[in-house]
Amino acid sequence: MAGLGVPTTRALALLSTGAGVLRDKFYDGNAGVEPGAIVARVTPSFLRLGSFELPASRGDRPLLKALADYAVTHHFPHLAAASEAYAPDGDGDGDGGGDGDGGGGGDSDVDNKYALLLREVIARNAAMVAHWQAVGFVHGVQNTDNYAITGVTLDYGPYGWLDAYEPDYTPNTTDVPGRRYSYARQPAVAGWNLAQFASALVPLVGVARARAALDTYAPAYAAAWARHAGAKLGLIAFDHTPGVVGGVVADTPPPPPTADEALLAELLDLMAASKADWTNTWRALGRVPSAAADEADDAAVVAPLASAALGDGAAAGLTPRWAAWVRRYAARVAADGRPDGERRAAMDGANPAYILRNYMAQVAIEAAEAGDNSELERLRVVLATPYTEQPGAEGYTAPPPAWAGRRGVCMNSCSS
Repeated sequence: MAGLGVPTTRALALLSTGAGVLRDKFYDGNAGVEPGAIVARVTPSFLRLGSFELPASRGDRPLLKALADYAVTHHFPHLAAASEAYAPDGDGDGDGGGDGDGGGGGDSDVDNKYALLLREVIARNAAMVAHWQAVGFVHGVQNTDNYAITGVTLDYGPYGWLDAYEPDYTPNTTDVPGRRYSYARQPAVAGWNLAQFASALVPLVGVARARAALDTYAPAYAAAWARHAGAKLGLIAFDHTPGVVGGVVADTPPPPPTADEALLAELLDLMAASKADWTNTWRALGRVPSAAADEADDAAVVAPLASAALGDGAAAGLTPRWAAWVRRYAARVAADGRPDGERRAAMDGANPAYILRNYMAQVAIEAAEAGDNSELERLRVVLATPYTEQPGAEGYTAPPPAWAGRRGVCMNSCSS
């Protein structure tokens, strides 16, 4: 994730304990002993959105304020000079002032430092989730206790990556019935989590300012996703409008999609219908020449995407649709006027060649359990620079083998 540029905690060390751990990975009564280990992770803060829900749920405003003050002082010091005060806004929360710890007074239209904290936490998490969507990362357990106020990815387990593009993919076996944490739902779940954080801060900011801050999430996510989408498509600028972008629904009906939004939506529809490989299709898209807009032969038009998007031919019936889309795409990038080589280089910087596909991790785990850490080391080197194609690493771009679809590889429990 660090190599991909996604905000994340970092692993300081992975330590074997030398002891076995009895675990029932799938909660099915088939427990087994596995090697015990400890991951030591580092990040500027492990404060989570859920950390603020506890004092709020108890009605402990002094503790809530102390926690928020700590967060501002140590992690958002540029907000420290802002006022703590806010005026009652008629929302019935009864916490507008008079308690001697920062309430009361001030302009009800001006955010105090806690409202500014809320807005920044929302912005950072919106950017983080948009980056997840761009690289095809699926978190798997997105409760409020697994979202950091600093907007870094934490709690890796269970998580997964898109291979074939399946919007409802979840790496969590316990999430399968409802797929709340599936790839397509991640932006909406993030919005829900941030709403809980906003609710927890109401005693410090008031309902009106909490709602106003929360209203910034959808456009912030939409803008971040549009930046990633434009870079992945190789466009100089991605024309988008607020509304339904990447799974976030605004309160009002969205305007008709722009031409760029329609182009992206059709691509995603085709990828889903074809079960196209997420990473390989985006990477191959940079190889589409702008001259393809004038190419008459469908097979020639789709050739740069054939192995990634059409695979072994199972999706061959979609070739005409793919060819039509590629022609529209080629005409769009031709209109930008950027040379193909320059565009490809830019797209390669947005579309990784390598991700930690679940089966690759499984191979490394099994080798390490047998005392061989060489595959772990190879993966570490390749994934440190995932946007650069590396000699001898071609095998790491291959679609997963059939066995990769089994439980324990593509999908794990919360105990995995």
